[in-house]
Amino acid sequence: QFYTRRGLLPQPAKTESGRCLYSEDHVQLLRRIGELKARGLSVAEIKDELEHAIEHVNQSDVDLASREYERVHQIILRAGIEEFVTRGYDHAHLASIIRNAGVTPYLFYTHFAGKAQLLVECFDAFVIRNETLVQPRVEQTVDLGERLLYRLTGNIRARALAFDAQMVVRLEESRTGADLRKPVEGAWQRIIRPVAEELADLRPAASSAPIVPDELIVLGLSGAFDATYMRSIWDDTYGQRDLLLAHLWLFLAVQAAMSGEIEMDPRMARYDELVREVATHNSQIPASFDVQGCEGIHGRILHAATVEFVARGYEGAHVSAITQEAGVTPHVFYAHFPSKARLLAECFNASVKWNAAIMEPQIARTVDPGERHLRRLTGSLRMQALGADVMAFVRVEGMREESDLREPLEEAWGSVVSRFVRDLAAMRSQTSSPPAVADELIAFSLLGAFDATYGRLIWDDAYGLTDVLSTNLWLFLAVQAAMQGEIDLGSRLSRYVDLVEEIAGSELSVASLFGDS
Repeated sequence: QFYTRRGLLPQPAKTESGRCLYSEDHVQLLRRIGELKARGLSVAEIKDELEHAIEHVNQSDVDLASREYERVHQIILRAGIEEFVTRGYDHAHLASIIRNAGVTPYLFYTHFAGKAQLLVECFDAFVIRNETLVQPRVEQTVDLGERLLYRLTGNIRARALAFDAQMVVRLEESRTGADLRKPVEGAWQRIIRPVAEELADLRPAASSAPIVPDELIVLGLSGAFDATYMRSIWDDTYGQRDLLLAHLWLFLAVQAAMSGEIEMDPRMARYDELVREVATHNSQIPASFDVQGCEGIHGRILHAATVEFVARGYEGAHVSAITQEAGVTPHVFYAHFPSKARLLAECFNASVKWNAAIMEPQIARTVDPGERHLRRLTGSLRMQALGADVMAFVRVEGMREESDLREPLEEAWGSVVSRFVRDLAAMRSQTSSPPAVADELIAFSLLGAFDATYGRLIWDDAYGLTDVLSTNLWLFLAVQAAMQGEIDLGSRLSRYVDLVEEIAGSELSVASLFGDS
């Protein structure tokens, strides 16, 4: 400050809080001042000696305040990621993040409005960092299967962001008007865009306009992986290798369809009318729906709660409104359901059973696999009526290994998938060799693909429900062709066995993501 006041040093930049920021130029000038002082020069002589150097520094267009802001921002983001990964969103403490980042609470809140804002920006930063780590390996090969597998290391590593943090991120996709949407959409676009561009390049030059949008196909693939990952942690039936193989199998079927090996246009055309019918079908859960298998007080509470969750979502639903509608006291309510979360899990299970009782007779009337699939999607649409936060909560609680809600959720998902698996198995060619991937994982993939593409509808009006249904039907028909032996995926998969083994056995933790930082 002494030298600054006398003009021997340039004025420092300042942060919003008034903190002075000194650059490397200040350090070099201070060293030079020390050398000149040692030679016996006066302050005035030193000022004359350094005049040109000081003028040069003053003309610098380096924005130290912005640079310092970004440095602190990144430090907080890294501390946030580590806290969310370790504890999950609900149990993460801002006090711990602030302490580990080495900043003050005031400085933290100049960067982030709160924990939710930090979470979505952590997700975005996580995706950017992961992309930086994976991209060199992706660029080393032109084989799309290999490129997919390298990118999947990011999907697997992202599981470490804790499932409840993932739930908050997915919810922010659906909250119109929320200022948290931008980083979430940015992160998803970084994940989706490269794959969508590669898929678009597969199309023959003379092909007609695509039947379904590339973006929805890639979103479907992303959701497919999330759904199979959820299934893998229920028990030890499937491991990381099974997930990679199932996703690669699905991708290769998509690749064959995009490149024209499977002629999709006439197959899709057969279902135009049915797609429009399903898209305009009233898929709301009516207030008069019948809770399957639950009588008396338990059934009344489930019925009232489902209506409340549909109307208000999970966060907005009130136990007091549910007890009033069901005609029970809080004491009776908690004797049946120890928590609101447990109530939601059982409501979801009851809704799935009710939905199946409606849909399965309709599905049984046809043997056409595509029509059966579309009829099932009517049921999926009805479950989406439960609300985005309900569906996100259900999915996340189905993933959390320690969750006491897993049993009813597994039962619900299992009842949906079991019927679908039988249809898939029936499509296999009689002469085909043993399946390279489990039918159950294929079924989960298609269900997850639908959830992910449905979630895209609420970002903007770029796509409608017909686009989502057409995309899922397109994926299903590609899967059908692969299972019936029209394309030989077994031999194609065998080319990637070594790489699958390598990635399945890799260290894919957050520590490995930041290991070189």
